[in-house]
Amino acid sequence: MRSCPISFEKIDATKARLSAFTVLLLTLLALFTLSWFIALFLFLDFGVRLARKPQYSVALHMATLLQMLLGIPSRTGDAAAKRVAAYFGLTFSLLLLVGIGFSWMWLVWFVGGMLILCSALELFFDYCVGCQVYTWYLTIKEDLSR
Repeated sequence: MRSCPISFEKIDATKARLSAFTVLLLTLLALFTLSWFIALFLFLDFGVRLARKPQYSVALHMATLLQMLLGIPSRTGDAAAKRVAAYFGLTFSLLLLVGIGFSWMWLVWFVGGMLILCSALELFFDYCVGCQVYTWYLTIKEDLSR
């Protein structure tokens, strides 16, 4: 059975979960205001994280602040799994931006809903939807190559 990629690089999984809270709130705000600026902000924030420049991620700064204010202890987690999830976040936020830009409400609500669902599952249940999709992808790819 395949699983999400694993690396020796570790991150603070608590901050990752709390950044999902920021993503969830910003996505809700983008959906109800139809603000392309918020969608662009989400896209850029995911891009910054994928570029390995966490010092420029507002979502991670908000997560750090929340962690300190609430006194939640750090817990390490695998960085590769969160990286896969960030690629999905980058894609969803780009599609959200496109949907808002072209007033394609079906796309805005579908992609926004997916981003909210994935963020909520990460935040409340520490469940990585991106990892599950990645596992399915590897399984299908392996089956097709036989």
